[in-house]
Amino acid sequence: MKINNIFKNISINKETKRRKKLTNSAFSLIELLAVIIIFGILLLIAIPAVSSYMDESKNSTYATTAKEIISGARTLVNDGAIKAYDVDTVYYIPYTCVNTEGARKSPYGEFDQAYVIVIYTGSGYRFYWMSKDSEGMGIQFPEEYDDIDEYDITDGIDDIEDVYSVEGRRYVYVYNEDCTDGEQRSSVCTQEPVNFTYTGAAQLYTAECTGKFKLEVWGAQGGSAPSSSGGKGGYSYGEINLLNGTNLYVYVGGQGQSDTNNVSKVYYGGFNGGGNSYGGNGGRAAGGGGTDIRINSDSLYARVIVAGGGSGSWYWSNQAQSGSVGGGIAGATTTYSCTTATSCGHGGTQTAAGTGYGNANAGWSVAGFGYGGGHDLSSSTATVTGGGGGWYGGGAGNGSGGGSGYVYTASTASSYPTGCLLNSTNYLTNAQTIAGDTSFRSPTGDLETGHSGNGYARITYIGG
Repeated sequence: MKINNIFKNISINKETKRRKKLTNSAFSLIELLAVIIIFGILLLIAIPAVSSYMDESKNSTYATTAKEIISGARTLVNDGAIKAYDVDTVYYIPYTCVNTEGARKSPYGEFDQAYVIVIYTGSGYRFYWMSKDSEGMGIQFPEEYDDIDEYDITDGIDDIEDVYSVEGRRYVYVYNEDCTDGEQRSSVCTQEPVNFTYTGAAQLYTAECTGKFKLEVWGAQGGSAPSSSGGKGGYSYGEINLLNGTNLYVYVGGQGQSDTNNVSKVYYGGFNGGGNSYGGNGGRAAGGGGTDIRINSDSLYARVIVAGGGSGSWYWSNQAQSGSVGGGIAGATTTYSCTTATSCGHGGTQTAAGTGYGNANAGWSVAGFGYGGGHDLSSSTATVTGGGGGWYGGGAGNGSGGGSGYVYTASTASSYPTGCLLNSTNYLTNAQTIAGDTSFRSPTGDLETGHSGNGYARITYIGG
């Protein structure tokens, strides 16, 4: 009996151990499966991160390679081994000219096109880089030497532009593969024509190329009174050489206010120098503003080209008098039969503002450099028409004068009053100022005799 119990206990113990072993084995399989799942998740997270790290590492190496080649080119330029001394030229130096150990290809493949780009400022050099390798990796547009990093490297570049202007330089010089010779080409810098309409404020234009630009300006028309029209604006044009980065301030004249309802009140002159009027007593209209372009400074004394504005018209006792045209070397003087020399407005000239009744009558303002005469915005109710704005404004009177036009050239520079901010580098060529009673090109390209409505301006890049 005891022996049987012993064997029975042994049998029970074996069964218990077997079950424990199976249980332990089952837990091990579950744990292994969990580990495999966790490991897979970690791989899904880690692989992109590792791949991204590897890409960033390659890109960083690419940027370092570019800097090494630039550094080698800098040494050659500073030592005079490669000539880059013209301030109007962009120099393209192939990477093959630079003997930099280990910097003959990108981390992705052999260089297909790669250039160090050099600009001489007159006192030092600036260095840029653009490249493409056999895998389409590179910098598509020039980056400044100190700014190149791994984030500038892009992929999918089919081709890079062979050569083009940087910072608007006039010429491009491309060295051959060993920099023993090269080829000079005209710059392919481009800048689309820009048209300027009336806004009532100065408008900024910045030259993006170095080269010749055509400037065109049309003056504004004066306001109208019953049965009469305001004097039309003139037209001026000319060509000028500008450096990339030059700022031009464009002032487009506004048309003077009209007095078509014979209401006794002030009518305001057009933007940029149009003289005010005081209406009623039949009708008195305000003068139109001149249109001008200023170089490097937002000042009347930096005006390089001006188109004069027309004066306002008037009506009284069944007599209608059109406004005087602006523009040309002298704005027109009113044709009204004045009782005295000062009771009617004269046009502005190249050296003086037009005289008028405003020179002697209370409540009327005199014309000046850049603005026409007219009502002085005082409490006076004396009726007067407004003179046109321009180089010099037209004088005010029962009928007023137009503003003169101006082009800054070697022969006209002496007409500038004291305080001129321009110099001989700003001279216009192929320039002319035309009065508003003459046929000239309109902003749309057709012919017009005098310019109607608000003024207009256009700047066109011609080329190197």
